[in-house]
Amino acid sequence: QIGQVIPDHVEMQKHENNLFHSNDWVGYLHKDGQIRFAKVMACEITGEYASQSVYRILIDIDEEDGILVPASEIFKLVMTEQDDAPIETLYPDPEEAKRWLRQAKSDYQAMNVVYKAELPCQACFLAHETIEKALKAGCYALFGLHSGSLTVHHLYGLACDIVNHKPKPEGADILPTCARSIKDHYLNSRFPNRCPNMKAPVDIYRMNLAEDAVKCAKKVLEIVKSIVQKNTN
Repeated sequence: QIGQVIPDHVEMQKHENNLFHSNDWVGYLHKDGQIRFAKVMACEITGEYASQSVYRILIDIDEEDGILVPASEIFKLVMTEQDDAPIETLYPDPEEAKRWLRQAKSDYQAMNVVYKAELPCQACFLAHETIEKALKAGCYALFGLHSGSLTVHHLYGLACDIVNHKPKPEGADILPTCARSIKDHYLNSRFPNRCPNMKAPVDIYRMNLAEDAVKCAKKVLEIVKSIVQKNTN
């Protein structure tokens, strides 16, 4: 209905100086694969992700539009008229799916090397890289990926996109859980300024964290390999 709240997994990453405002136009991916547009009614901060504030937005949509996809597919339009908006239709792209999966496999191999060398912060970062590229491969295989999604690293949103696909891919239910557990490693595993008390990631990360990240990366990669194989032959 008008003013429905976007589901919890639909969040928007915007820097503090570039917030959404009432009557801004936003684009979103409709369930039929088309980019559609709506006006922002309200915006509220819900937390922090990757050094940026995360916002949940309320938008003006018709009830028939149904479920919106995660905010990896939502983008701000600097415009005043809906009719001026660009349209980007998504389609499955088997070759892109295979390309992203090749890189995910390579990152997975590198992750195992540094994990065996007992370098936990590096292993956690490469687990994040493996999962991100695998999820994007899965999206390309199933329904395509909006170009704006290639510049963000919101793994949970990508995982929810795959889970919400009909028919649901086998084993996909664990993807959002893995994505949530790994998201903080994108920055925390690399940068000393993310650590308290003058410590660096190398001082804080332990092998138990790396073990969990490596297990998640393996699960996600196996699920996505199956998705790509079934949808790109």
